[in-house]
Amino acid sequence: MKSVLISKKPWDVVVIGGGPSGMMAAGTAASLGARVLLLEKNATLGKKLLITGGGRCNVTNAETDNKKLLAKFGKSGKFLFSAFSQWDVKDTLKFFHDHGMETKIENELRVFPTSNKAQSVWNVLSEYMNDGKVSVLTSSPVIGFVNSNKKIISGVKLSNG
Repeated sequence: MKSVLISKKPWDVVVIGGGPSGMMAAGTAASLGARVLLLEKNATLGKKLLITGGGRCNVTNAETDNKKLLAKFGKSGKFLFSAFSQWDVKDTLKFFHDHGMETKIENELRVFPTSNKAQSVWNVLSEYMNDGKVSVLTSSPVIGFVNSNKKIISGVKLSNG
């Protein structure tokens, strides 16, 4: 087992998980000036992203009225309201459009890259992280945390895998 100590490395933020959310979180933290390390257990980032929607990746839903959109989720929609009040469909579309990815709307307001390739989404997220100089360690499963005291996490423990 090896440890990555935040205090001994030049990272302000360590993101665990290299799926789309982790890639976006890492890129956003870096865009705000943080020195970021992204840890992913798989050999590649966004492994599941690349196969979503039959390899096309349904990016979001084009319904821009949060109440209407979240109503589609039933009782779970109430839980999502807080997140959507911070970052909604319009923000998602703007992010991808601003980063050069064109989108199209299909049945049931599903939004896909015009390329019909999930790779387009992956490319935007990867370039976003590269722009912020995010450091990435793949094949690095996290198995625990290092606490400098009971309240502060000072590092993460990685398996040898």
